[in-house]
Amino acid sequence: MNLLKKINDRQKQFSSLLESYNSHEMLKAEINRNTYCRLLLNNLFDGYDHLPVTKSSMSFFAIAMITNDIMINGRRTILEFGSGLSTILIARLIKKNNIPCTIYTIEHDKNWFDLLNTILIKENTIENVVSIHAPLSSSKKSKNELNWYNEEAIINSLTDKLLFDLVIIDGPPAHEKSKSLSRYPALPFIKNKLNKSYSIYLDDASRNGEQEVIKYWKQEFSYSFNLINNGIAHSSDDDFVQYSCLPC
Repeated sequence: MNLLKKINDRQKQFSSLLESYNSHEMLKAEINRNTYCRLLLNNLFDGYDHLPVTKSSMSFFAIAMITNDIMINGRRTILEFGSGLSTILIARLIKKNNIPCTIYTIEHDKNWFDLLNTILIKENTIENVVSIHAPLSSSKKSKNELNWYNEEAIINSLTDKLLFDLVIIDGPPAHEKSKSLSRYPALPFIKNKLNKSYSIYLDDASRNGEQEVIKYWKQEFSYSFNLINNGIAHSSDDDFVQYSCLPC
């Protein structure tokens, strides 16, 4: 019995070490990917003031994939839920490459909204950005009666026949367990506002809440999302889009 106990204990120790090693290797691979993608994006940082990058910022891998999508597939009308680093870098991309493209970005936090616009104005990239301040409020589209962006504020800033060929869902905040399904309303809101050719990106897609949101979207609207590198999920009218836009 003592021998069996020792064997079981050793097996548990080995399993724990293996799990720790795999987690370490995954973290190292993630760091390497983001470091490489930051280098790919150098052209969007050179000549500009420093930008704060926080734990809430979209990963450089995700931004590199989205900017690839814009360039490769000729995206011209972008809708973004949750403004931030991605907004500024996409606006710089549009300006530097003279792309006839507009990004409509929705933000609930007034202080962050004002700061973002100050940066865009200073960098002279505001002309390709429509910033929409939409405070969080009750929504008929939400799950669990969670608040979402004020739809009236959004609709008042969009033209009736406007169709989007790229959608970024990085808001509202959904990191708290009680708010984990906060991003669900995005798809029911945009599903009739999509171009025939489109890409949809959901950030933080490895979290339990976003995984549940993805399941709801597939069950209720038949949209399938692929989780890429444990961080962002992608859906498109063409499966090849994902592979053609991967930065690494």
